[in-house]
Amino acid sequence: AGMTSAFAIVTPVLDGWPRIQATVASVDAARRAGTRVRHVVQLHSRTCDPSRDWLARQPQLELRIAADQGLYDAIARGLAGASEPYLGWLNADEQHLPGALARAAALLDADPAAGVVFGDYLLLDARGDPVALRRELPARRWYLRHGVNSILSCATFFRREVWERLGGFDLRYGRLADKEFYLRALEAGIRFR
Repeated sequence: AGMTSAFAIVTPVLDGWPRIQATVASVDAARRAGTRVRHVVQLHSRTCDPSRDWLARQPQLELRIAADQGLYDAIARGLAGASEPYLGWLNADEQHLPGALARAAALLDADPAAGVVFGDYLLLDARGDPVALRRELPARRWYLRHGVNSILSCATFFRREVWERLGGFDLRYGRLADKEFYLRALEAGIRFR
């Protein structure tokens, strides 16, 4: 028996070889464990490493190839038109921990007032050995305004209505569009868990 709720997970890629293999495998593992998930890989058309050919041979994902204006534009393109109730993105060098999507769906299903769920994550070195476990700080405007963005994509999921209500990313923020998105969500009173 799988989850009744479904996810759209977007992975933006520009020359993601070989790490993209583990990224795709982590989403596929959630699917094989029973979570309904559509994995959209938004590949930049300038990609010139083996990512393009390898991704084209992966039937479990939806591959889109186009030029984009950077990471957040690629994510927004991948989320455009998503009909799934729950959304997230996973960078090409990240993986979901086993059970992350199922746990996020359970939290969102059980708490209709929660708009965003996020959690702890592991940091790995180049060999894949764990170097740190990050316990998440509560999502607070003060923390985000005065520090780094500790709400990482690999452990964050949100309702499609949150994305639609906020209008997605403000691409003027370049490398901080996710942080600005979370600040707007908090300022709008969206509940984080």
